[in-house]
Amino acid sequence: MNILSKLLKKRGIKDVTELDKEEKQQFEQWQKVLNKEEITIKDITEFCDGAIGTIEVQFGDVDISNEKMSKLALQHAIYKKIRGVINAPQTERESLIEYLTNLLK
Repeated sequence: MNILSKLLKKRGIKDVTELDKEEKQQFEQWQKVLNKEEITIKDITEFCDGAIGTIEVQFGDVDISNEKMSKLALQHAIYKKIRGVINAPQTERESLIEYLTNLLK
């Protein structure tokens, strides 16, 4: 039994078909990541992008509880921070190139 199966069992979910659309997408993303032998930065970035997208879709649900909204906001912030850390070297490089280019003017 893999970790995702254990998580579903812990939450009382017998089969993936019991998940709603967003949960199923998240489950499939997690499954994809766990099935890979080697995880790359690109994989992490894609995972974060998918998670952010799923969370943002849920933000539009008017019937969402305050508790769930708080959890989603926290998750969203975490995934965005991870993306920021991954993109920081590229952003820093672009800023340095822009700075040095301006010095040449």
